[in-house]
Amino acid sequence: MRIDYATAADIRAVALAMRQPDFDEFVALAQTDDRIELADVLAARYAGRPDVMVAFWEAQPVAVGGLVENRPHVLTALFFATDAFPQIALEVSYMATRMLRDIKASDVHRIEAVSLVGHDEAHRWIRHFGLQPEGPPMRGYGKNGEAYQQFAWVKDACAPGA
Repeated sequence: MRIDYATAADIRAVALAMRQPDFDEFVALAQTDDRIELADVLAARYAGRPDVMVAFWEAQPVAVGGLVENRPHVLTALFFATDAFPQIALEVSYMATRMLRDIKASDVHRIEAVSLVGHDEAHRWIRHFGLQPEGPPMRGYGKNGEAYQQFAWVKDACAPGA
C-alpha cells in the first residue's frame, strides 16, 4: 500500500469505480446523477489539496480520503473507495488512527461527517474513529429527500452550548 496526495486523475479513477453505497451517498448531494460527471466534480473540487489523500493497492488508486477545513478549527471528513478497499483497509485504519490522534491534540476542536442513512459500513468506520451521531437523522438533506446522519467528535474543552 502507498498513500500520496490526491491528483485529479487519482480522484477521478476512484470515483468512476467507487462502491455503490459510496456513489449513492455522494450523488445524492451532487448536481448530477451521472457517475462520470460526479467523478469530474469530485476531481475538480479535491485535487491538489494538502488535506486530501489517495491510497493505492498494487499501483491502482482505491481510496480517497481527507479532512477538509471548511470552517476555522473544524474539519469535515471525506472518504470514498473502490471494491478493492478491503485489501488495504487495515493499513489505512492504522494510519488514519495515528493521524487523528495528532489532529485531536492540535487546535482542531471539531471533526464532522455526514453519511447517508443506511450506509452502515460507513457509519461503523466513522464511529471507529471516535465520531458519534448527533441528534436524529437529518431528513430531506439529499436532493431527492434522502436522510443523512451527522457525526462529530468534539474536543472535551468545548463547553456545551458555548
